[in-house]
Amino acid sequence: MQRPRVAVARLGLVLLWTALASPVMADTKVVIASGPLTASVDLKFTVSISKYVSLRVGSADALMSSVVFTVGFNPAQPGGNGQPYSGAISPPLVVTSSTTNPVTAAGALTMSAFTNMGGTQLTCSLSALGGATPLASGGTAAGIPGRSEVTVNSTGTSVVAHPGGSLGGCNGTTFTAVPMLVFVTGTFTYVPGFAAQTLLSGVYGNVVTYSATTP
Repeated sequence: MQRPRVAVARLGLVLLWTALASPVMADTKVVIASGPLTASVDLKFTVSISKYVSLRVGSADALMSSVVFTVGFNPAQPGGNGQPYSGAISPPLVVTSSTTNPVTAAGALTMSAFTNMGGTQLTCSLSALGGATPLASGGTAAGIPGRSEVTVNSTGTSVVAHPGGSLGGCNGTTFTAVPMLVFVTGTFTYVPGFAAQTLLSGVYGNVVTYSATTP
């Protein structure tokens, strides 16, 4: 599991799997006679397979991944007072993306899943991120970036769509189906949809928890 910021991604829920073969049992018979003989026995043979589901978003280890959107001038300007500047007034603001644990292309995290159960659902939910103001429910409001304006694109081999197509779908109930007996692998790419000049200064974000749940 990985700890996100600003538009974050929480990662990794993996549930355990066991495949058990039950003991083989048979009986014994002895037949004695002078003519043709037949000895018949019964054998009970069973294969028992438990439910299995695995899920990865971001890091393949115990660290929590982070997706960070940063608002700044374009071109970037040095910090501090009284810095010389000869460009447009005011300099345009842009939103840039970065990803840690692991460091990848901006806003892109590996997504994979597998299950041997039909009806498995992928959901996500948001919880508090220490030191950050929670994202606004819906769109940007009062200068606070909104969940629904962080879109999540899904690409890859048999990849499942992100619930709701944005962090606005992370309400614990909106879901996408995880196909049975298909190794799903691809990328979730987190894309800012808000206008940089509409945001107040501050740190905003949530921990995003993804869950793959079987019936």
